[in-house]
Amino acid sequence: MKRILCAALALSALPGLQSLRAQGTMETLYSFVAPPGATYPAAGPIISQDQVIYGTTFGGGTVSGSDCGFFNCGTVYQLTRPASPGGSWTETTLYSFDNGGGGHQPDAGLVFGSGGTLYGWAQGGSGYATVFELTPPVSPGGAWTHTVVYNFQGPPIDGGNPEGNLAMGEDGSLYGTTRLGGTYNEGTVFELTPPASPGSAWTQTILYSFRGDGDGINPDAGVVIGANGAIYGTTFSGGALGYGTVFGLQLISGAWEEKVLVSVGYEMSNPVGLVLGKNGVLFGQWPNGIFKATPPTAAGGAWTVQSLYEGAPYTYQQSMTIGPTGALYWTTPAFGTSTACGVSNGCGTLNELVPPTSPGGSWTPVVLHNFTGQHGDGYQPNGGLVVTSTGAVYGTTYYGGDNFFGTAFRYTP
Repeated sequence: MKRILCAALALSALPGLQSLRAQGTMETLYSFVAPPGATYPAAGPIISQDQVIYGTTFGGGTVSGSDCGFFNCGTVYQLTRPASPGGSWTETTLYSFDNGGGGHQPDAGLVFGSGGTLYGWAQGGSGYATVFELTPPVSPGGAWTHTVVYNFQGPPIDGGNPEGNLAMGEDGSLYGTTRLGGTYNEGTVFELTPPASPGSAWTQTILYSFRGDGDGINPDAGVVIGANGAIYGTTFSGGALGYGTVFGLQLISGAWEEKVLVSVGYEMSNPVGLVLGKNGVLFGQWPNGIFKATPPTAAGGAWTVQSLYEGAPYTYQQSMTIGPTGALYWTTPAFGTSTACGVSNGCGTLNELVPPTSPGGSWTPVVLHNFTGQHGDGYQPNGGLVVTSTGAVYGTTYYGGDNFFGTAFRYTP
């Protein structure tokens, strides 16, 4: 589980960040409630084309169990916008995890498949973790159908527990990483291939087993899919310098080949995930900042890496995304100017990194919102973000809101 506790951090502000943008508006769209409602969103949301929000919560739902704690086993939820401006968003629990074969306490987000199908993973199930599919009803108002796609069994069969969100390929395959497992027990990149005929079993394939001999070890976030089906990701440690890597996997002549694109040094140690920009550029996080990895201009050349922002430690979980203008957005679970939530080192922040107006210029970091945990505001945002074509930023907080059980929020520039 990747929840970041504010008490583990020790500073109250993010060095180098500029003042708040006065023109922005932060709204709490929904305050999560106690079970049997959805409780404690540990991951960020996704948004459909018709502006419906979907996500997972670590607690809540109708099922309790010894592995789930006091607040039940978790949910997949849906938030529907109000019929008229100013109205209330409506939460619908699409699935309550059962502490059995369906898994429990999801702390990763969802990914869309064809026809509005949702995919994700949860802890437990009939093994280490379970990958699930939720299929929308045939008629409005009907029940969603939950199906277990794959149960991870752990080494030596597979990698065990996935890390971060799954990624969907163009052919409907799911891709991800495991921190451990594989041939050398240093982590894997895996693929789950859908069956040729409905109702048959999915096929799990380990595309790469990290060795720890300079290729990186312990991937701690999901992957992104680039041009021609290339897979990109990060390892938390290892590489030529020992502090982690940015790696790529390419299917060549029917076999997957791994290449270390960047071995990061101490100044950018322990990278935790990537987002894909224009022209194959990769943007990544590490616990102290954000970097940019640029592909070579000629085949066979070296990738270059550049630090775009360095500040106080802020997260060990990938939260960054990219907006339509090329700006980067991320959250910190602590820090900021407010301690009104009762946490001495801050209630968390929403941040933007604005690209330069001319090539070679500096990127500008901006705090968009300081969370307070007061008057319906949330605190401790941990999960990923979604930025729409209009620049609106959607996310979740693990705590706070009207009921203390977390919020879904929208920041409008």
